[in-house]
Amino acid sequence: MNLDDLFENEWRRTLLATALDRIKVKFGLKQFQIFDLLVVKEWPAADVAHSLGVSLANVYVTKHRVSAAVKKEIKRLEKTIRRRSSTGAAMIQSFYIHFAGGSHAGGAWR
Repeated sequence: MNLDDLFENEWRRTLLATALDRIKVKFGLKQFQIFDLLVVKEWPAADVAHSLGVSLANVYVTKHRVSAAVKKEIKRLEKTIRRRSSTGAAMIQSFYIHFAGGSHAGGAWR
């Protein structure tokens, strides 16, 4: 695995952890436990249902609802990051043009 792949994997893990942290308040503890055991820890659905005393249907419905909320939050986070990145890049470019690009008196900042 190369450095780019490692970075991408770590980025995805961080994004998922942030999204999960932000959506936790929208779900009850048991719903979040179901999602954690089924999706994050990869338990079989029947084991999750048995361990938490819920129906198999409840496990699948909860997975669907929490997954949808996670996906929505990840998209929101990515949009915010892109917006901030482009704003930051524009500010850096403006700074560079103004100070390093010679628009200052005689290009003294070069």
